[in-house]
Amino acid sequence: MANVGSNGVLIHGGIAELSGHQTLGDAWLFDERTNTWTEVTGDDPPPPRLLHAMAGLGDGRALLFG
Repeated sequence: MANVGSNGVLIHGGIAELSGHQTLGDAWLFDERTNTWTEVTGDDPPPPRLLHAMAGLGDGRALLFG
């Protein structure tokens, strides 16, 4: 999870315990102003992962590692 922009939180990956512990690769952006989630998609998304970390870079981008 990382803060991106002044009102956004980005999450990526994790594990779906109710789906046989499937590793996830989706990304979602939460807008704190509107209290809504939007799925983030792209042409070359990061692979599914868990036990990773993410940090906001202060310019609206995030660094995903692990």
